[in-house]
Amino acid sequence: MLSAVQSHQGNVSSPVRPHAAWPGITDRRHTLQCPDCGAATQAEWPPEMPTGSFGPRTEAVVAFLTGRLGASHRDVVEAMETLHGLELGLGSVAAIEQRVSESLTGPVAAAQQYVEQQLTHHVDETGWREETKHCWLWVHATTAVTVFRILAGRGKAQAQEVIGQQFRGVVNTDRYNAYHWIDPRKRQICSRPLKTRLPGDERAWRRVGADRLGAAGADEETLPLLP
Repeated sequence: MLSAVQSHQGNVSSPVRPHAAWPGITDRRHTLQCPDCGAATQAEWPPEMPTGSFGPRTEAVVAFLTGRLGASHRDVVEAMETLHGLELGLGSVAAIEQRVSESLTGPVAAAQQYVEQQLTHHVDETGWREETKHCWLWVHATTAVTVFRILAGRGKAQAQEVIGQQFRGVVNTDRYNAYHWIDPRKRQICSRPLKTRLPGDERAWRRVGADRLGAAGADEETLPLLP
């Protein structure tokens, strides 16, 4: 006779290493002197050795905590010591942020170049604070890659910087005038803001659409019904 079998599956976090058991990694290199000519030869540092005091995993975690989660430097210091047994100073957190930002310059530029070459673009902006400064967070979304930029303004110059003046395809935006430099034949206006302002007014929908698409040869009567 077979007895009933029950199972239960749970998830656990990886064990946290206490500081005493994870003292870090020390690289050493030797310098030897030739007994005949007296020339000194020094070994090269290993290419995987961190250039600073912290390895790439530590820097990635710190950058995630501050950049993605918005944790303060003091909270990051506490989290790294509590979870990883790693003592950081407040100045080290700032230095790590700077190094990670510099290392991401290349990938960000490559992503920006990629989105400019796509055929479909979705662009928008919203308010953003950098400490006490009021800035604007711009998003340039395509099918495969999305680029976020924090810029000082939300005007035509910033829109051209985000989209690229030599972009391909069609750009989907709202009716904000910073995008009016785009050829109407290459601009798709998002209907959601209009739908909110003009609920149920089909003739108004047609008039607004014809006004924006007139340069492309459309008129009020030939525009399709909007969803």
